[in-house]
Amino acid sequence: MPYSSQLGETVEQALAKTSNFRAKLDGAKPGQWTITLWAYPDSFAAFRRLREHLYHEGYTVAVRPLVEGINISASPSGSKSAAQ
Repeated sequence: MPYSSQLGETVEQALAKTSNFRAKLDGAKPGQWTITLWAYPDSFAAFRRLREHLYHEGYTVAVRPLVEGINISASPSGSKSAAQ
């Protein structure tokens, strides 16, 4: 069950200067962090837009493709993300 009914931001909202997405990036320095994006098959166009924005800002980006119907999950003992 989600913690909130607010599931996030659209790509347009996320790329806005006052978005929650961009506020979270304020603490992550380009060149020192890999930003991991999780993407369902129907979300690859949105993933590409976010990835291009992040590349332009100097971040490296990793993607974790998801199978439709599988929830996003992670744990502190999970694997680290690496960008190519």
